[in-house]
Amino acid sequence: LHDIPLIVLSAWVDEWETDFPMDVAGQYAQVWLGLQMKMTALSTNSKHHIVEDSDHLIHHRRPDILIESIRELENGFLIRRSG
Repeated sequence: LHDIPLIVLSAWVDEWETDFPMDVAGQYAQVWLGLQMKMTALSTNSKHHIVEDSDHLIHHRRPDILIESIRELENGFLIRRSG
């Protein structure tokens, strides 16, 4: 992606079935976070925001964070760097 502006929003809250092994859930969370960080690294003009009080439905639970991220892009927070 080179320097294409990119903001990655990651949910922090996971909900698991009651009988789901917590050690597996922890391993999954570590892998998931690593993948989100790799996605962020695809652009040299990127930001990773972990939304601590939201699950996967960030756009429903925390639309303010989504709107803020869009505004950051609109207002040139992540402007492409030239030359």
